[in-house]
Amino acid sequence: RALPMDLESLEQLRTRFLAERPALEEVAATARAILRTVAANAGVTCRISVRTKDVASILKKVVHKGYADPWEQVTDKIGARIVVHRPSDVDLICAAIAADDRIAVLRVEDKRGHEPGQFDYSGVHVQTRIDALSGASAEVEVQARTGPQDFWSDVSHTLLYKPIVEAPPPVRHAVVRLLALVELMDEEVERV
Repeated sequence: RALPMDLESLEQLRTRFLAERPALEEVAATARAILRTVAANAGVTCRISVRTKDVASILKKVVHKGYADPWEQVTDKIGARIVVHRPSDVDLICAAIAADDRIAVLRVEDKRGHEPGQFDYSGVHVQTRIDALSGASAEVEVQARTGPQDFWSDVSHTLLYKPIVEAPPPVRHAVVRLLALVELMDEEVERV
């Protein structure tokens, strides 16, 4: 594990991020337009949101993770979320992203397969590189998931991942139990 960053290094990271934010915003706008076109061409009904991470979130992540090379290790400076109706739509949108020549797919992390009895986050993360017309280029982490998965992710992120204090065991247990309902709802939506 890397040693925590000193204040001078954090300030340098903050300064660099703020200087590069306009280029990141331009790539984010390009990603939004490309992903909307990709979804429309694939016939996938979805909600797409794209955002550039705020500086406070980057600094908090760097300190929490103890990154040795934070600029390179924070790969979600730009994040995109694609929320679809059916679990099978996740596969369709991911295939459409991989087939689009404007998007360079760097790696795919499919988090849907779990051990029996294990409940955890489900979704697919596609790490991409997207270029804006100006020549600005950046990695964009694209998360594809269903509506129920998205709802659970938002709730669990607030209660378990980024809390000020750790949630007590009954709260952690209740959040994990919700995953069973998410899986059931996704299965029923797909079936219907």
